[in-house]
Amino acid sequence: MKKATLWKVLMVPAMLGMLMATVSIAPAAESEEPPEFWCHSPGFPTCAGSLTVGGADVSYEMTGTPSLAKVSAFSAPSKTRNVTWVNLDMTGKTSTGDTITATLDPNQKSSGTVLSVSNKEFPATVTMRFFFRIETGGMKIVSDQPAVFQGIVHSIPPGPGDVLTMISRPVQFHHEGEPEMKVGALKVAAVSFIPAK
Repeated sequence: MKKATLWKVLMVPAMLGMLMATVSIAPAAESEEPPEFWCHSPGFPTCAGSLTVGGADVSYEMTGTPSLAKVSAFSAPSKTRNVTWVNLDMTGKTSTGDTITATLDPNQKSSGTVLSVSNKEFPATVTMRFFFRIETGGMKIVSDQPAVFQGIVHSIPPGPGDVLTMISRPVQFHHEGEPEMKVGALKVAAVSFIPAK
């Protein structure tokens, strides 16, 4: 047998073996969706701010029940974690004495992100996009744009002292089911988290 032919007979199986070894030790593809967990806030969020409704400027204060959201599990400080809100209910009074309630609009997706600000899990910057459904003065109003809140939290769920402040421009609201009927705007809002009573 010639040397060239012998070389081919020996090298081809060797190269195939190397290729198969490379394929077998290649790492498995990372999962596209990180694990999630349900976050049930044991505290009671409070919200204060101002809005224009029915042509009048009013301030308000509300207290909420424990909220519920689905949160991506922490994997690394540099990885953004996703939040999907399921429940956030608040009730209170306006400066004119009217009852006001704010819930999440079930026809929109309220969501957000959590990102560590250092080389550990907390503190972290949270950015939340809430689509609210507000009832006050006999009106039920919703918005087509989210109210964007941001703040630093020290735990998930947020704990005492953590505050999320509205950073978006005033959010226009319209009568539920009548998008052409603009009737108000949420101008200022801040959500604080306090311990359960």
